[in-house]
Amino acid sequence: MSRTAAASWRRGPSAKGRVEPEAAGIPRTLQLGAMILVLCLLNIYFNIYNKPVQRVFPFPYTITTFHFAFGSFFITLMWLLNLHPKPRLSLQQYAKILPLALIHMMAIVFANMSLGKVAVSFTHTIKAGNKEMNMLFLIVLFLQTPSLLVLGSLGSVLGGVVLASMTEISFNWIGFCSARDSNDQSRNAFCKKILADKEEKLDDINLFSIMTIISFLCSVPLTLYLEGIKFSPLFLRSTGLNLQELCLKAAVAATCFHFYQQSSESVVATSPKITSCSQSTSARNRR
Repeated sequence: MSRTAAASWRRGPSAKGRVEPEAAGIPRTLQLGAMILVLCLLNIYFNIYNKPVQRVFPFPYTITTFHFAFGSFFITLMWLLNLHPKPRLSLQQYAKILPLALIHMMAIVFANMSLGKVAVSFTHTIKAGNKEMNMLFLIVLFLQTPSLLVLGSLGSVLGGVVLASMTEISFNWIGFCSARDSNDQSRNAFCKKILADKEEKLDDINLFSIMTIISFLCSVPLTLYLEGIKFSPLFLRSTGLNLQELCLKAAVAATCFHFYQQSSESVVATSPKITSCSQSTSARNRR
């Protein structure tokens, strides 16, 4: 009796331990699903408000800088109100993040170029096909082999991209190449690697925040050199545009852009490496 009870007592915690991870995984899965839903909604509204701005204001560098400026404002407000702990980084850590910020900046510039040249749906269709490159980076960086189901789903997406390119009415090479060049998913893979490094005491929010601020600081001189000062009341009045309506749509688009990007980084940080790639593809296909 005593031996049986002792054996039962020893088995109890192990059985309990087998149940707890499953129970703990359910809330995490629900949280991840909610984050992906929010991500999709933010991206949809970003496209709704950003496309009209692109149509009447064809200056992708200025629009990109405006987006980063709004993001930097929200980030500064978050830190000032202590809504999230401020990061304390070394120069070595900033040196690691700088290339990611530059890749991020140019990816958004090329995306805005493409959105201004072709239909929104076509831009996101091309960007959905770029997830194969993300898959390659994830395999190389993390040595994780995707399942045949994931490979098959991405293969079907790539085939759809080819068909869409052949039949798209608004197709032009500038829009197509800009969408291809806007592939920032390698950035997501490298971000995942930095977040996985235990020596880099950074969470996904602070990593994205620092990248956004650096991207803004780098985009300002580039914009002034290539496009000059375009987003000013004097210039906008000279074009005959509705200043109030344009600024409102640009502000809503910039707000959705920032929180979409933040949600995307959070999904990358909390989901498995290959899953984050498939999620991004699915999100773009909903456009």
